[in-house]
Amino acid sequence: MIRDEYRTDFPMVMDSAVVSVRGEFNPETSALWNGWVSANVALHNGADFDFAFWRLLVGGQLEVTSFDHQTELGGPPIDVIAELSAALTGRICRRAELDVATGDLKLVFDDGVELQGLRLRRLYEDWEARSVGGMSYWSNMIREK
Repeated sequence: MIRDEYRTDFPMVMDSAVVSVRGEFNPETSALWNGWVSANVALHNGADFDFAFWRLLVGGQLEVTSFDHQTELGGPPIDVIAELSAALTGRICRRAELDVATGDLKLVFDDGVELQGLRLRRLYEDWEARSVGGMSYWSNMIREK
């Protein structure tokens, strides 16, 4: 069963500009990837979002993900935080939407830009959202036990 506050508080209307985008590289050596970059997006109105795993869509197309950092596919290494920051800083976030089936949290911007915070693990906090009023929401707390 979905917790009441998650059902009633989403979608959240934001209508506020992104003032900062920060990231942290989490290295992991494997044959498939170099690790991932978690991201923090802060809005002018005080809302704040932490995403362990994320993807950026522009015009409905995948632009960059948390797993693309330092990938070199025939070009220079990708700096995903630089790309995410360039795409979002100053842009108006219109709303935050929750997919209660997957637990993903999506920030919706103008011009077909979306930042999707992915819930990939059931028991861990893959994203955290702090609303303007100071309420916190976590990806692993959507459903009542």
